[in-house]
Amino acid sequence: MNTLSLKKSIAAGLVSGAMTLALASTAQAVETERQLELSSDGLKSFFIDSGAGSLEITGEKDLNKIIVDAAIEVDGVDNDEAEKWFKKHMKLSLTEKDGKATLQALFETNNSIFSFSNWTGERKIDLVVRMPEHLKLEVDDGSGDTSISNINAALEVDDGSGTLTINNIGGDTWVDDGSGDLYINHVTGDLVVDDGSGSLTIKDISGAVEIEDGSGSIDIREIGQKVYIDDGSGSINACDIKGDLTIDDGSGDVDTCNITGEVVVK
Repeated sequence: MNTLSLKKSIAAGLVSGAMTLALASTAQAVETERQLELSSDGLKSFFIDSGAGSLEITGEKDLNKIIVDAAIEVDGVDNDEAEKWFKKHMKLSLTEKDGKATLQALFETNNSIFSFSNWTGERKIDLVVRMPEHLKLEVDDGSGDTSISNINAALEVDDGSGTLTINNIGGDTWVDDGSGDLYINHVTGDLVVDDGSGSLTIKDISGAVEIEDGSGSIDIREIGQKVYIDDGSGSINACDIKGDLTIDDGSGDVDTCNITGEVVVK
């Protein structure tokens, strides 16, 4: 490339960059709210697929529908083009098929001119979900704090990052948690936890408990049956267990008290 062509190329790039900055400066944070509802007639289970944002799920005894309140926030979108942008890039729906309700609340990156991996602005959907307590619940959550309470059925949670709080579950419970603190209280049934990192607090479980933990402290107490813990690193405090306690420990202090069954620490 000769010198003149190089100068033209640099000038074109500078103009393009200036236009990009000008466009970015006119865009702003867009905030909006949506509500979705679905009758629970004939429903047996509920699946939630959510991306970034907080998630609060509460079961209610006499509720005959699923109610979802969504607060949406996206930076860097022109307010005048927001609805068109949402239609192209956002999945927010509550549907039913064969007795299973499905809530999707996330942003897609396919066929997008935006590179979300390089996007430094906010894009999230905060969800508040009210549901009939008798429905089996499955949650696949990306990032953000999550709380789940008062589900009188089996529960399965796959959580990416953020604090996860689970309280008052009336069935067997499975949790796969990536990172962030995890609190589980009052489960009527067995509990299985695969935890990556972050502290883990478990209390008042009527059934057996199985834990595979990467790193972070573990505090477990008031368990109705046997407990097995495979721990990478971090302290373990286990008390008030009405069954055998087996710990395969990597590193960290182990303290136990009031164990009815046999205690084995490997």
